[in-house]
Amino acid sequence: MERTFHYEPPKIGDLKSKNPVSTEKYTISVITPLFGGGVVAGENDKKMLIRPMSIRGQLRFWWRATRGKTFSSVSEMRKAEQNIWGSTDTPSKVNVTVKITKKGNSVAYADVKPKDIRDNRDNKLPYVLFPFQENRREGKTAKSGTVNIEFELQCSFPKELEKDVEAAVWAWVNFGGIGARTRRGCGALYCEKLAPKNADGLKQWFNGALQQYGIPQQSAAQAREWSTLGHTFY
Repeated sequence: MERTFHYEPPKIGDLKSKNPVSTEKYTISVITPLFGGGVVAGENDKKMLIRPMSIRGQLRFWWRATRGKTFSSVSEMRKAEQNIWGSTDTPSKVNVTVKITKKGNSVAYADVKPKDIRDNRDNKLPYVLFPFQENRREGKTAKSGTVNIEFELQCSFPKELEKDVEAAVWAWVNFGGIGARTRRGCGALYCEKLAPKNADGLKQWFNGALQQYGIPQQSAAQAREWSTLGHTFY
């Protein structure tokens, strides 16, 4: 006897009402040379200059540093992190897409390298870009970077995760970067939507963002076992 089954897919309106999704778009400029960031260490990826997977990893880190401060233990924080950003068993609830709007242009290491500090002590320190310089002893050629890049970042996520995702994007754009040597100034980002309007009201801007995204301030006595965003201005 042959059995027949009737399946009626849910209507789009029903899906939206049960699982409302938010989508945020950000126009981001890379304002310092981008080195690395590809599948090969220290090299730009010619096919995918800005990799969504790399951005997701950055957002995951900055989520820990911001909204992750609300948890008092690593296990507690990890559970919430995996629920949002995924794990080996569960997919991420945050969909990240990237659209390059300005591919920029290649710049040779020799054109952006800092001068030797012994020549002029007012110049930037030479250690900023040293991993990309030529090393004949090891058979390495000088690397090239990319400047004048602009891209559109789109994040889609369940409505209830709005503050979690927006806090991570805000912190990443203003305090992080993309590619290699971001802690030395490479791959710095600018997003007009999230940046302070001027240098005069930085403290007010920062404290306003902490309140807007639900990022708790904490004293030294409340330090966590993972990296967190500080809140003291000097």
